Amino acid sequence: MATVQLIENEISRLGGIPASTLRTIARRLGESGLLPRGGRGTRLQRLSALDCARLIIGVMRVADGISGTAARVDLQVSEVEKLQTQGKTAFASDDSLAAVESAILVVSPGSFLRQVESLIRRLGTDEKARLLGVVAAVGLTTGANRTWGWVEPRSGVEFVHEIVSRLDHESGTRIVFADGDVECSGFTREVRMTSEALCEIASLCRDGSEARHG
Repeated sequence: MATVQLIENEISRLGGIPASTLRTIARRLGESGLLPRGGRGTRLQRLSALDCARLIIGVMRVADGISGTAARVDLQVSEVEKLQTQGKTAFASDDSLAAVESAILVVSPGSFLRQVESLIRRLGTDEKARLLGVVAAVGLTTGANRTWGWVEPRSGVEFVHEIVSRLDHESGTRIVFADGDVECSGFTREVRMTSEALCEIASLCRDGSEARHG
């Protein structure tokens, strides 16, 4: 597990977000019990992959510029935790028989939060190269009174297995995590994090864990 300061610094570097904003988001999530805290007067402690996923989602909600504010980021993260998908989907690098037969399971039934956590964990293992080859990004889209999460495959990727909720987008078809129907009409704003950026976070989580157990 990596320290919160390392994760804050990395997200700030990757997204160009002021470190002070990251500290405010992390502090608010800690005060609400969504991230671990140390004793009185100490900073947040080491973060697991799940903690990192919550912090990333908090940053996404504040960065979407529509309804996100650091003061209520804890409520917004809790709302995102309700976004679900029911199906499982494997990604194949192309439509060839060999690629389809060796497709890698990317999406499982559950919440968007757990999906981001899963990717952070797995990008720190020997699955890294295969996942980077098929997953382009994760993100959140905010529309009129509605927010949904998604996993975006790379161009040319084929879906294998059951797909319950997906959405065609200008960048391709995405697997959607939602709480109810998704309405794309009108003004929307989205925030995305590439799989390469998630990989940087995963590397910190892995290195921190190895240092702790070394």
